[in-house]
Amino acid sequence: MDPGVGWVISLEEAAECEESSIGGKAAKLAQLAQTGFRVPGGFFITTNAYEYFLEEQDLARLV
Repeated sequence: MDPGVGWVISLEEAAECEESSIGGKAAKLAQLAQTGFRVPGGFFITTNAYEYFLEEQDLARLV
């Protein structure tokens, strides 16, 4: 995987993402925002970024 590609997703972009790529909490926040609830702006770190970090830091075996 190319480092940095698809690692950070904005709240607006999150509504179009699979829950498995951004996590359940992020997906629900995006869903709330899309349906009109007031949600603070923000961004999410993808599960790909998390997995890459674990592998690069040799932490996957500890988690």
